[in-house]
Amino acid sequence: MDHKEDMTQVREACNLASPILLQVWRDTNLIASGGSGPAPDWLLESVKRTRLAYESIRDLRDRNDMTEVKIKVLHRFAQIPKLATPGSACFDIYAIASELVSSQTINNVRTGLAFEIPVGYELLVRPRSGLAMNQVNVANSPGTLDSDYRGELRILIHNMSRHMDYTIHRGDRIAQIAIRKTERVQFLEVDELSETSRGEKGMGSTGV
Repeated sequence: MDHKEDMTQVREACNLASPILLQVWRDTNLIASGGSGPAPDWLLESVKRTRLAYESIRDLRDRNDMTEVKIKVLHRFAQIPKLATPGSACFDIYAIASELVSSQTINNVRTGLAFEIPVGYELLVRPRSGLAMNQVNVANSPGTLDSDYRGELRILIHNMSRHMDYTIHRGDRIAQIAIRKTERVQFLEVDELSETSRGEKGMGSTGV
């Protein structure tokens, strides 16, 4: 990068970060405006520090914008839902006790957690791909926990294997949950619906 590109990055980062950092950019630009050639080390360090400051402010802003979901712990072995990676879309849910899920059966597995989901949202329960590979799934996937339910979240674990039992151990990740917005709609009874090229063609109408 040349001197001009470096200064542009400093300006953009400071402008995004805060008015205080914007003033830092202005002061830095006055000092460096008379120079030429490659950007000095102190300027490159300024770019780095400004980016870090912007990221810290952005992360703080994102946390402040998060929707809060209240959780009541009902069992001493219950675990608060966690993201497996920073980019995960869903939170892992854990079992509070060990139990056997016999082949071709469904167990009502406890999580030891109760949720207060904000009005206008729902909690969705989804299977974990690692368990699905072993033919262990969530029976009513995706399950829904409504905003006015205050009881314990339980997971219906279905062992679909014909021959193998499956053992859940305390602390195992048994499902994953996502919080999603819901839409309120009003159903209107009518005599006719609008026409489309597809019409009433249903399952299999477009081929396999």
